[in-house]
Amino acid sequence: GSLTAVQRSYLEANWRNGVRLLRLINDLLDLAKLEDGFLRLRPERADLRALLDEVVAYARPLAARKRLTLEMQIAPELQEVYTDVEKLERVFVNLISNALKFTERGGVTIDVSRVGAETSIRIADTGIGILSENLPHLFERFNQGDASITRRYGGTGIGLAYAKEIVDLHGGRITVDSTPGKGSAFTV
Repeated sequence: GSLTAVQRSYLEANWRNGVRLLRLINDLLDLAKLEDGFLRLRPERADLRALLDEVVAYARPLAARKRLTLEMQIAPELQEVYTDVEKLERVFVNLISNALKFTERGGVTIDVSRVGAETSIRIADTGIGILSENLPHLFERFNQGDASITRRYGGTGIGLAYAKEIVDLHGGRITVDSTPGKGSAFTV
């Protein structure tokens, strides 16, 4: 039957929360497999633009609700990559979702370019930034910086750990540059 606007908003919120919970469970299961040495990549040829377009489409409603910009620039020659699409997609969902979560004004920019023989994906935000004393522990499991961040923004502290471990498993690397009060940039 037809739904009222309020019923539709409740249904959409339940759907989003269900998707978020499923993603969290899958990330935890993958981390457990990684720890035990059982996680294997299933690489295949993939269209990088299509993969990132899908992630950006998923993130766009959050950006719109917060009145943030979400832009992507991708070099035209970077169409195809050889990767585990499902795992890499979850890495980008984690990074882009975090960027949006910790940004109140401005927005998030995704820049994809070629640096030598490597593909570089940079996700930059104009958010709260990260204190320098928290950077060494940023990619540790269940680390969220400090209690005030956890109280204000929520989360579990596994998204960045998951991202790093999956990027490492691919033979890549993930780095972060951040200035408190000005934002952060994660590069894969």
